[in-house]
Amino acid sequence: MTGKEAREINPTVEYQDYEICPKSKVGKYIQSGTEFFIVDMNKRKVYSSYDLRLKEISEKLDSDNTFVIKAAAYAEDLTHERNE
Repeated sequence: MTGKEAREINPTVEYQDYEICPKSKVGKYIQSGTEFFIVDMNKRKVYSSYDLRLKEISEKLDSDNTFVIKAAAYAEDLTHERNE
């Protein structure tokens, strides 16, 4: 479900859209301070880059059962627009 679809269900809640990124861009994200997430399909967990050490990030990226996502678009609370 995309953020747009989720907003159609509940327009007063904020949602964020995500995109899958190549693991090769992780170094660039770390240098720029961009938060990204590592999805571990075996453990069914999502890890924020802000919560992991570099060694942990490296170990998780070496696994074939992980992929990287990052925020692509952010939707603001639309409540005030509907009341106008």
